[in-house]
Amino acid sequence: MAIRGPDAASVLPMTLLFSLGFFCARFVLDRLLYKAWVLLIIKQEPWSLDTLQYFDGWPNQPIPSSLRLFYMCQCGFYIYSIFALIAWETRRKDFAVMMSHHVVTSVLIGYSFLTGMAMSCNST
Repeated sequence: MAIRGPDAASVLPMTLLFSLGFFCARFVLDRLLYKAWVLLIIKQEPWSLDTLQYFDGWPNQPIPSSLRLFYMCQCGFYIYSIFALIAWETRRKDFAVMMSHHVVTSVLIGYSFLTGMAMSCNST
């Protein structure tokens, strides 16, 4: 006796529902919560609206913990993307461009954090 899988009529509604739910979850997380988090961080800082304050006290500017967490999340995302691009992603024609983008972005984020350029690099 052969083992039979589920028929298409029972799988299709569940697949469509999952796809719609996944799209909605990504939309809420990426577009609404992330932007709200960034705006909350930036609007608390006095230099967010006054560009003359970007370099006040440089290179010894204190970096608030919320901005430090934002830096870590962004750098972690791009470092993860490097390993994901190598290990999991399908190699496409733009592999070298994407890899160089993730490497350069990670280096720039790390360099700006280590040199105290956090205020001037986070203008929105």
